[in-house]
Amino acid sequence: MIIDPRKRRKEQHTPVYIGETEVERVKTFKFLGIYVSEVLIWSHNTQQLLRRSQQRLSSSGSDTELRNEVTNNLRAGSLEGEQKNSDNNQNAFGATTCNVCGMLYSPSTTEDETQHLLFHNQFISAVRYVGWKKERILGEYPDGKIILVLPDDPKYALKKVEEIREMVDNDLGFQQVETKVPSQTKTFLFISNDKKVTGCLIAEHIQEGYRVIEEPLPEGSEREKVMFERQRAWCCSTVPEPAVCGISRIWVFNMMRRRGIASRMIECLRNNFIYGSHLSKDEIAFSDPTPDGKLFATHYCGTSQFLVYNFISGTRLT
Repeated sequence: MIIDPRKRRKEQHTPVYIGETEVERVKTFKFLGIYVSEVLIWSHNTQQLLRRSQQRLSSSGSDTELRNEVTNNLRAGSLEGEQKNSDNNQNAFGATTCNVCGMLYSPSTTEDETQHLLFHNQFISAVRYVGWKKERILGEYPDGKIILVLPDDPKYALKKVEEIREMVDNDLGFQQVETKVPSQTKTFLFISNDKKVTGCLIAEHIQEGYRVIEEPLPEGSEREKVMFERQRAWCCSTVPEPAVCGISRIWVFNMMRRRGIASRMIECLRNNFIYGSHLSKDEIAFSDPTPDGKLFATHYCGTSQFLVYNFISGTRLT
């Protein structure tokens, strides 16, 4: 894909070759769950989000009103887009954070408002937790509890886990990838006192991981070091090391972070992943982490040289 957002574009760009093979040119490309257009517009991405949301909402007859609300708001946003552009001086500028779903978006941009609406509705549906009779409670705390969901649990529990996983993938920017071996997957959920899922950890059995290569940080303040750590690329060793448990996803609602929820979920994982055994930190590998995930793994493991693995293939990162 060649990105060329200019109004006056060349009709034909020079073909790109690898060896003697011409590289196929596409108009849109899906990257980390987001459709990018060659002219940098979001209409195709919005259409795909709407289609997926309607498919999810249509699975339950009681969601008719919510589904109609999503559709009507999207249509209204499309029809009023030009009017909003002309009245931008009367709207709020800059990014804002939704105090319900935690999404950062620009309310003065139609596409941002549309994507916020879709994620907002998905988030509300996913985090709602009504509970079930046979909960497998691993830990109870003043601010909530941690439960475990296994692959042979009732369908309603597995359906809830799948709904949460889709929401987590969208929030983390992951592409929608099915779990490699569902029968070997364990899901840990943190349920707050107001009956909402505010944390999720999905783990699977693996055989090996690869250690992150430590690189020296530049001189500067602690804040500058953290910013550098967030932005820089990182590499891992090509030498495999034995590992037992792979954490494919670990997520905490952004307004509930820095309260020890992620650490408590990992502690429950270490105590309950293998019956009668307590996993050491060196037996756990993380999937390709986000910048915040890398900082958390470094803090939890006490080293920046923690183990990683590729949760798509179940082996390693390349």
